[in-house]
Amino acid sequence: MIGRDSEVMRRHPIEARRRAVFRRVVVTTILTVGAIAVYRSLWSPWAIAPILLAVPWGWRAWVALGHGETDDVVIGRRGAWNEVTDYVRRDRVQSAAVTANWFQRRLGLATLRIDVAQPLGKVRIVDMATHEADRLLDRLVGARSSADEGLAGDNVELGNHQSKVQRLAIVCTGHQAPKCA
Repeated sequence: MIGRDSEVMRRHPIEARRRAVFRRVVVTTILTVGAIAVYRSLWSPWAIAPILLAVPWGWRAWVALGHGETDDVVIGRRGAWNEVTDYVRRDRVQSAAVTANWFQRRLGLATLRIDVAQPLGKVRIVDMATHEADRLLDRLVGARSSADEGLAGDNVELGNHQSKVQRLAIVCTGHQAPKCA
């Protein structure tokens, strides 16, 4: 078992903490102001309490964020209320992609999405540093490509063709597909 303080796990950067706190404060503020607008009798000093509680909620969400890797497993952790740790075997990876929305790009963060051939379906490692996400994506693609080349067997022509197609499927996901055509 790989725990929170393991040498394998890496904590996400400070920018991820800023984003986690900001997201929760904004949502809580909108809901609180909406409730005050609908029920005018709610306005009191207690109406600010949910907004103040959003800060530790965001902090807790950041503390739970993490990722790690070993020779055969990629690990992603998330969750503020109930912490979830996903373990993905490298040989089960079907495709992977790095995405970043506008807010993540401003902070130098990205999301690594890994599609796997197991009941888990897909794993998202949110708010990684962009360079870490790119590095992990390259390692996943490289590991998958070398595994595909090892499966060529007797029929070398067919094996190489399948390897190229699978590499394209890994590299060309989502919005990146036109670049690889």
